[in-house]
Amino acid sequence: MMKPTTIQLGLILLLAAPRLAFSQPSGVDTAVDEAIYRQANHITLRQKLDDARAAQARHDLLAAAKLYDAAWDLVQKIGSGVEDEALQTKAGLAEVRLELARAAQHRGDLREAGVEVDDVLRVDKENPVALEFKRSNNLLLAEMAGKLPSEEAHARIPDIAKEKVTAATLVQDGKLFYEMRKLDEAEAKLKAAMKMDPENQASYYYMNLVREARYQETVNKRDVDSRKKLVEVENDWAETTKRDLLPQPNPYAHTNLVWTSRGVQAIKAKLQRIRLD
Repeated sequence: MMKPTTIQLGLILLLAAPRLAFSQPSGVDTAVDEAIYRQANHITLRQKLDDARAAQARHDLLAAAKLYDAAWDLVQKIGSGVEDEALQTKAGLAEVRLELARAAQHRGDLREAGVEVDDVLRVDKENPVALEFKRSNNLLLAEMAGKLPSEEAHARIPDIAKEKVTAATLVQDGKLFYEMRKLDEAEAKLKAAMKMDPENQASYYYMNLVREARYQETVNKRDVDSRKKLVEVENDWAETTKRDLLPQPNPYAHTNLVWTSRGVQAIKAKLQRIRLD
């Protein structure tokens, strides 16, 4: 169901549209248009304040703080005629931001506490509670000088956190490729994760699994090659059976006759004639 303020704002803009589309610019028209937009912003401002108070009631302080900031921007844009809303915005924003500042200070994040209280003073420069909190927070910052990381390093925290998330995603990719036995892809993903986040232990675990799988593949290939070579050696040493393909056994292999060449026979005959002489 649409909220009444949303319906009211829509009707205002609907009535203003024909004037904006077809009327010729004039001093009167400009004043009318300005009044229409001021009224629309006023309605939006009240809606922002309602939403901010609702977020504050459910203790969603970050959302409430952003809504109060947006409400203050509208107060600045509208100008006069919204004094009550301006006071409500100041009070609500100060309450929420100071609570966030105290929480940040309690967990030791003094710089974040300073940012929160500065937002209060941006809206209400004379807020006594905010001024006192800022003074005490600055004293704590001075005492912690040299014991806190630099602002540049602190500003890198979101980037580092993002890198860790990216590295964890790469590890999951590597795990998937390993399970699918795509070892090259798995190794590439895991190496990228290890480079991005050397402290990610899961990347080393799955990298070891990939290397074990590669070793097992090498052993299996070597075993296949060895068996193939053994078969080749056995085939080379096997007794040939070509003699069985002869049409008949060699008759000369089983006779006691001595067969010699014609030259040997001639020499024997000459020796015989010499003995006779």
